[in-house]
Amino acid sequence: MKLHPSRYLAVVLAVSMIASGCSTGWIQTAISDAPIVLQIVLSILSIVDVKAIPAAQSAGSQAQQDLALLQKYLADYKTAQANSPQQSQALTNIQAALTAAQTDLNAILAAIHVSNPQKQQAIAAGLGVALTVLAAIESLIPKPAVTGVKATAPVALLKPAELKRTYNAVISTQYPGSVLP
Repeated sequence: MKLHPSRYLAVVLAVSMIASGCSTGWIQTAISDAPIVLQIVLSILSIVDVKAIPAAQSAGSQAQQDLALLQKYLADYKTAQANSPQQSQALTNIQAALTAAQTDLNAILAAIHVSNPQKQQAIAAGLGVALTVLAAIESLIPKPAVTGVKATAPVALLKPAELKRTYNAVISTQYPGSVLP
Protein backbone atom coordinates (compact mmCIF):
# COMPACT_ATOMS: atom_id res chain seq x y z
CA MET A 1 0.00 0.00 0.00
CA LYS A 2 1.39 3.37 -1.03
CA LEU A 3 1.36 6.12 1.58
CA HIS A 4 -0.47 9.22 0.35
CA PRO A 5 1.78 12.34 0.30
CA SER A 6 -0.34 14.27 2.81
CA ARG A 7 -0.40 11.29 5.18
CA TYR A 8 3.36 10.93 4.74
CA LEU A 9 3.74 14.60 5.63
CA ALA A 10 1.58 14.25 8.73
CA VAL A 11 3.50 11.19 9.93
CA VAL A 12 6.93 12.75 9.38
CA LEU A 13 6.01 16.02 11.08
CA ALA A 14 4.30 14.32 14.03
CA VAL A 15 7.23 11.98 14.66
CA SER A 16 9.77 14.80 14.42
CA MET A 17 7.79 16.99 16.79
CA ILE A 18 7.33 14.24 19.38
CA ALA A 19 10.88 12.92 19.11
CA SER A 20 12.59 16.04 20.33
CA GLY A 21 11.93 18.68 22.89
CA CYS A 22 13.02 22.19 23.67
CA SER A 23 16.70 22.96 23.47
CA THR A 24 18.81 26.06 23.48
CA GLY A 25 19.60 25.38 19.83
CA TRP A 26 16.10 26.42 18.71
CA ILE A 27 17.34 29.72 17.37
CA GLN A 28 19.96 28.13 15.11
CA THR A 29 17.46 25.60 13.79
CA ALA A 30 14.94 28.39 13.16
CA ILE A 31 17.64 30.40 11.37
CA SER A 32 18.41 27.36 9.21
CA ASP A 33 14.75 26.52 8.47
CA ALA A 34 13.45 30.02 7.69
CA PRO A 35 15.20 30.28 4.28
CA ILE A 36 13.84 26.85 3.34
CA VAL A 37 10.32 27.97 4.18
CA LEU A 38 10.92 30.89 1.81
CA GLN A 39 12.09 28.42 -0.89
CA ILE A 40 8.93 26.39 -0.31
CA VAL A 41 6.77 29.48 -0.81
CA LEU A 42 8.59 30.35 -4.03
CA SER A 43 8.22 26.77 -5.22
CA ILE A 44 4.49 26.75 -4.48
CA LEU A 45 4.05 30.06 -6.28
CA SER A 46 5.78 28.55 -9.32
CA ILE A 47 3.29 25.68 -9.47
CA VAL A 48 0.38 28.00 -10.07
CA ASP A 49 0.32 31.05 -12.31
CA VAL A 50 -0.08 33.61 -9.54
CA LYS A 51 0.12 36.47 -12.02
CA ALA A 52 -3.35 35.41 -13.13
CA ILE A 53 -4.55 35.61 -9.52
CA PRO A 54 -3.71 39.07 -8.12
CA ALA A 55 -4.72 38.20 -4.55
CA ALA A 56 -2.36 35.20 -4.54
CA GLN A 57 0.43 37.24 -6.09
CA SER A 58 -0.01 39.96 -3.45
CA ALA A 59 -0.13 37.46 -0.56
CA GLY A 60 2.90 35.64 -1.99
CA SER A 61 4.91 38.85 -2.21
CA GLN A 62 3.92 39.81 1.32
CA ALA A 63 4.79 36.32 2.63
CA GLN A 64 8.24 36.63 1.05
CA GLN A 65 8.75 39.98 2.81
CA ASP A 66 7.53 38.55 6.11
CA LEU A 67 9.90 35.60 5.84
CA ALA A 68 12.83 37.91 5.02
CA LEU A 69 11.99 39.95 8.14
CA LEU A 70 11.72 36.75 10.16
CA GLN A 71 15.26 35.83 9.12
CA LYS A 72 16.50 39.29 10.17
CA TYR A 73 14.74 39.14 13.54
CA LEU A 74 16.07 35.64 14.24
CA ALA A 75 19.59 36.94 13.56
CA ASP A 76 18.90 39.96 15.81
CA TYR A 77 17.82 37.62 18.62
CA LYS A 78 20.89 35.46 18.23
CA THR A 79 23.28 38.41 18.38
CA ALA A 80 21.54 40.23 21.25
CA GLN A 81 22.82 39.82 24.77
CA ALA A 82 20.82 37.26 26.75
CA ASN A 83 17.83 38.70 28.62
CA SER A 84 18.46 42.17 27.19
CA PRO A 85 15.83 44.61 25.93
CA GLN A 86 17.16 44.00 22.41
CA GLN A 87 16.57 40.28 22.75
CA SER A 88 13.10 40.91 24.12
CA GLN A 89 12.32 43.22 21.19
CA ALA A 90 13.68 40.62 18.74
CA LEU A 91 11.30 38.03 20.25
CA THR A 92 8.37 40.43 19.81
CA ASN A 93 9.44 41.05 16.20
CA ILE A 94 9.85 37.31 15.53
CA GLN A 95 6.34 36.67 16.82
CA ALA A 96 4.91 39.45 14.64
CA ALA A 97 6.74 38.20 11.53
CA LEU A 98 5.57 34.63 12.16
CA THR A 99 1.97 35.73 12.58
CA ALA A 100 2.10 37.85 9.44
CA ALA A 101 3.73 35.06 7.39
CA GLN A 102 1.14 32.52 8.57
CA THR A 103 -1.67 34.92 7.65
CA ASP A 104 -0.20 35.51 4.20
CA LEU A 105 0.37 31.80 3.51
CA ASN A 106 -3.25 31.13 4.42
CA ALA A 107 -4.26 34.00 2.11
CA ILE A 108 -2.37 32.34 -0.77
CA LEU A 109 -4.28 29.13 -0.16
CA ALA A 110 -7.60 30.98 0.01
CA ALA A 111 -6.88 32.96 -3.17
CA ILE A 112 -5.88 30.02 -5.34
CA HIS A 113 -8.91 28.29 -6.77
CA VAL A 114 -7.53 25.37 -8.74
CA SER A 115 -9.88 22.99 -10.47
CA ASN A 116 -7.25 20.25 -10.81
CA PRO A 117 -7.53 18.21 -7.57
CA GLN A 118 -3.92 16.97 -7.73
CA LYS A 119 -2.59 20.51 -8.12
CA GLN A 120 -4.85 21.76 -5.34
CA GLN A 121 -3.65 18.95 -3.07
CA ALA A 122 0.02 19.62 -3.88
CA ILE A 123 -0.35 23.33 -3.17
CA ALA A 124 -2.23 22.70 0.09
CA ALA A 125 0.32 20.11 1.22
CA GLY A 126 3.29 22.34 0.36
CA LEU A 127 1.80 25.30 2.18
CA GLY A 128 0.98 22.92 5.04
CA VAL A 129 4.67 22.06 5.39
CA ALA A 130 5.56 25.77 5.49
CA LEU A 131 2.81 26.58 8.01
CA THR A 132 3.79 23.65 10.23
CA VAL A 133 7.41 24.80 10.37
CA LEU A 134 6.32 28.35 11.22
CA ALA A 135 4.05 27.02 13.97
CA ALA A 136 6.93 24.93 15.31
CA ILE A 137 9.21 27.99 15.40
CA GLU A 138 6.46 29.91 17.17
CA SER A 139 6.08 27.18 19.79
CA LEU A 140 9.79 27.31 20.57
CA ILE A 141 9.95 31.03 21.24
CA PRO A 142 10.87 31.51 24.89
CA LYS A 143 7.91 32.82 26.84
CA PRO A 144 8.25 35.06 29.87
CA ALA A 145 7.89 33.11 33.09
CA VAL A 146 4.48 33.50 34.67
CA THR A 147 4.08 32.37 38.25
CA GLY A 148 1.71 29.45 38.68
CA VAL A 149 1.29 28.75 34.96
CA LYS A 150 2.54 25.45 33.63
CA ALA A 151 4.55 25.76 30.41
CA THR A 152 3.41 23.76 27.41
CA ALA A 153 5.85 21.42 25.73
CA PRO A 154 7.28 22.96 22.57
CA VAL A 155 7.48 21.12 19.30
CA ALA A 156 10.73 20.39 17.52
CA LEU A 157 11.87 21.87 14.26
CA LEU A 158 12.99 19.75 11.37
CA LYS A 159 16.59 20.08 10.31
CA PRO A 160 16.93 21.82 6.93
CA ALA A 161 17.63 18.60 5.02
CA GLU A 162 14.62 16.88 6.65
CA LEU A 163 12.43 19.87 5.87
CA LYS A 164 13.43 19.79 2.20
CA ARG A 165 12.95 16.02 2.08
CA THR A 166 9.47 16.33 3.59
CA TYR A 167 8.42 19.05 1.18
CA ASN A 168 9.92 17.24 -1.82
CA ALA A 169 8.09 14.02 -0.89
CA VAL A 170 4.81 15.91 -1.06
CA ILE A 171 5.53 17.80 -4.29
CA SER A 172 7.81 15.56 -6.37
CA THR A 173 5.19 13.17 -7.73
CA GLN A 174 3.04 15.82 -9.39
CA TYR A 175 5.55 18.68 -9.78
CA PRO A 176 9.13 17.44 -10.11
CA GLY A 177 10.18 20.86 -11.41
CA SER A 178 9.20 22.42 -8.08
CA VAL A 179 11.39 20.17 -5.94
CA LEU A 180 13.85 22.01 -3.69
CA PRO A 181 17.53 21.30 -4.39
